[in-house]
Amino acid sequence: MNDYIEIDDELSLSIEEAFGDKYIRVPRLESSEAFDEMIVFGQSINNVKARNIVLNSLQGKKGVFKRFKNTLDRFPDERNRWFDFKEERNIRRIIEELEYEGIKIILNDDKAFEG
Repeated sequence: MNDYIEIDDELSLSIEEAFGDKYIRVPRLESSEAFDEMIVFGQSINNVKARNIVLNSLQGKKGVFKRFKNTLDRFPDERNRWFDFKEERNIRRIIEELEYEGIKIILNDDKAFEG
């Protein structure tokens, strides 16, 4: 869990005054964390040929994020799966951060989120 959550005091005050809600900014992933997620995703690809090509695109430092994106463009199904994977991981990370801050997550139907 991140030890530091950035708080925009002015925005936080505006939100609290207008809605009575608490505001925090969930930190972005560090590039090393984003890279680790690309590796985890690449290892999850079932098609051996596609998996090897995607994992090979992660070799080397310079341009790795663009290389990964361009490689996934060659495999539309995996590219779509990557977006779903990334969204799920982002949601999980946000929920963990909010729970760490003691913030209860309420869905539109007034039920607490069970993560």
